[in-house]
This record gives sequence, structure tokens and C-alpha cells, in this order.
Amino acid sequence: MAAGTHEAILSAASALMRSARWAEAGQLLAAADDPAGKAEVALARAQLAVEVHQWQGAGDPAAALDTAAARTGDRADPGLAFDLAVLRLFSDYWAELVPGDGRPPFFGPEGRDPAVLDELDRRAAHLAATASDARRRARATFYAGIIADNLRAEPERAEELFTQALAACRPGADDDYAAEALRHLGGCAQAAGDLTLARERWERSAALAGQAGWLPLVLAQQALLADLSADQGDLAGARTLAAEVHRWATALHLTRLATQAEAILSR
Repeated sequence: MAAGTHEAILSAASALMRSARWAEAGQLLAAADDPAGKAEVALARAQLAVEVHQWQGAGDPAAALDTAAARTGDRADPGLAFDLAVLRLFSDYWAELVPGDGRPPFFGPEGRDPAVLDELDRRAAHLAATASDARRRARATFYAGIIADNLRAEPERAEELFTQALAACRPGADDDYAAEALRHLGGCAQAAGDLTLARERWERSAALAGQAGWLPLVLAQQALLADLSADQGDLAGARTLAAEVHRWATALHLTRLATQAEAILSR
């Protein structure tokens, strides 16, 4: 397989994943038969497994991550090794945040092993410090922020990390990562009582996620905006937006988002 064709397949698979078409992305990656690119394909399949687990609550990404680790180990490519380490960090973070029995995410350090939280924090800090470019640094710094915010209950430190992650994003090139940083910075503004700033950040996050073609994140942002509208007294607007989120989330089997939209509709 020509190098250009191989890269085109990986790019197309990434675009399919961003649009929540994970089955089609998996089929495309399964057809990628270039022996020289087996590490990149394995990493993409691990990314797919992690995303399906995150957004649909299905499957276990452990085997795909292990396969990617075995194949990446055959390549002297520090970029691939870094990307796999970041992906595994997120997978471990998600396993800590979301119980495996269908319950919603569990926030804060209470009831958690401090050693586990310290290890996740250390790994994120190391990755942020050793990133070879701005995009990788933005991603690792963002993960350090969500670990600080959602697991360690360190909101001030988390806000600083989200701000650093956003600053590392290049306009047009890193809109996906900027959208995530703004999503969580909007949460910081909401926690501080500044609902106007929260809305501004969340609307910008939704716009950037749309520009990046990241459909699940667009829907997640719309759910936050619907909830915020309800908090500000616009129940009709909140329900209209939540109904649209619910339709899309149900069609795409995004179970957590569908449940979130249902809760808004019942307000």
C-alpha cells in the first residue's frame, strides 16, 4: 500500500470516529493491510475502542491498547509511543471516573485510592512536560486538568491547566482540543457563578467542535447549554434543545447523553 493511501485511510477513519461512525471506522481500519503501518493502525483501533467505551459505554479497550503497545514497541517512533501513553492515560482516567455498572460518573477523591490519583496526576504531568509539539502538549495538559478537577477536586489548579491547554491550541489546527478546554473552562465559570461567561465558553466550544467535525462533543455541549437555559429560567428553550440532543444521542447510541437529555426534558 502506498504511503499516501495509508495516510488517507487513517485520516478517513479519524473523521468517521469524530462523526460517531465507529463501526465504519473499524471496517476501514480492518481493511488497512500495510505491514509497515501496522503500529499506526493498531493505535487508531485502540483510539476507536476507547471512544466507543467512552461515548457508548460498550466494550473494553484493554485488549486494543495492549495490541497497540505491542506493535508500537516494534517501532522506534517516540511520537507513537507518546500518543499511546496519552490514550492509555485517558482510558485509565475514564475507568476511575465512570463505574462499570451503568452508574453515572463519580466525582471527587472521596472513596478513591490516593495512590491511584497521585499516579494518574504524575503521568499527566510527565506527558505534558515531555510533549514534542503544541498539539500533544495541549492534550496532555488538558488531561492533567480533568484529573485535577474531576478526581482530585482541585478546581483552581484545574482551571490553570485548562487555560494552559487552550493557550497551546493552534487556531484551525487544534479546534477539537480547544473545544474540550473551553468546555471545562465553561464549567469553571459556572462553578464561580458567572453564567454569562459559562454560556459564552460553551457556545464557542460547540462551534469549535462543529468545525472539527466532532459530533458527540457538539451534542455534549448542546446538552450543557440546554441545562444552563433551564437554570436561567428558559425551560421552553431548554426542552427544545434537549429534545434534539436526545434524538441524535439515541440514534447514535450515546447512552449517557441520552440520559442527560431525558433529565433536562423532565425538569
